[in-house]
Amino acid sequence: PAKELEALRVACLLNRAMARLRLGKWSEVVADTTRAMALGGETPKALYRRATALISLNDDVAAVSDLRNANKSVKGGDRLIGDRLCKVLQQMADKAIQNAQVREAQELYEEAAAISK
Repeated sequence: PAKELEALRVACLLNRAMARLRLGKWSEVVADTTRAMALGGETPKALYRRATALISLNDDVAAVSDLRNANKSVKGGDRLIGDRLCKVLQQMADKAIQNAQVREAQELYEEAAAISK
């Protein structure tokens, strides 16, 4: 019963996170998904939802970390996650170029290209 209850809590938190995502309540999405993961629900779904909120909160570095972990956790990667990861990496590379951080930009572009293959 305890495991079932925990699984139900995780499911409820992730469902609420999705509803809050649709409402644009980014900080609440981060809180719900983080709590769900602390309860043992570190799933691609939780990571992807949190990454989506983090992007909207302009925390691209944390979002990329979540997207990388989500993509690694799916055997062979996931197209939706991979596409979002590529997009964020490319945006980060564009920002790096604007800040004259050419080496960092090159590394980000290369990672994005490797994922999109």
